[in-house]
Amino acid sequence: MKKIIVSAVLFFGLNLQADKVHDGYVAYKYKDYKLARVIWDDSCSSGNLSACYNLAQIYSNGLGTHYNELKAAKLYNKVCKSGTDARACTNLGILLENGVGGVHRDYYTASKMYLKGCDAGDVNGCFNLGTSYYKGRGVVRDLQLASAIYEDTCKHGHVYGCYNAAKMQKDGKGIRKNESKAKRLFAKACNMGHHSACRKYERLDEDGVK
Repeated sequence: MKKIIVSAVLFFGLNLQADKVHDGYVAYKYKDYKLARVIWDDSCSSGNLSACYNLAQIYSNGLGTHYNELKAAKLYNKVCKSGTDARACTNLGILLENGVGGVHRDYYTASKMYLKGCDAGDVNGCFNLGTSYYKGRGVVRDLQLASAIYEDTCKHGHVYGCYNAAKMQKDGKGIRKNESKAKRLFAKACNMGHHSACRKYERLDEDGVK
């Protein structure tokens, strides 16, 4: 399952519950995950959706508590439905796609969550949607659409979007082969730190691909 890293939603608050989200983040920063969980649980129960998102991260990563993907999925769903954080939709999709911790595997709903996250601006949601189309999971397999989505995520700085788009261009899998375009995309992924992309770029360069 793709690793999900908790991030601070609010650093400074204008009300008590927002301050609690910040307090939980401070505890998390100092690796007091149990305290962070207690604080965010209380704040989430009081209706703060930022705290609910962070609490879902705690449960999905088993930080300071046992892994509890079912609780995480419920929390992500709550936040996703509210439209508060697009990442919640994407992360819910990840849990549904992987079917871990008692979460029922559901490729169709996972792809819908990726689409929702993507439409709301989460580039990881877009990338995962591209992979759904590449693999035909929950959607009709469409390699041309997958390629287009990967290229779009690449434009938004997603290193794996660049790499996957480059591989598809190099191999001509489901699309017209274009090694020159593949070389440019590998170069972009390489500049983002993808070592395999660097090696593939070098091979194409050695082969004289312009």
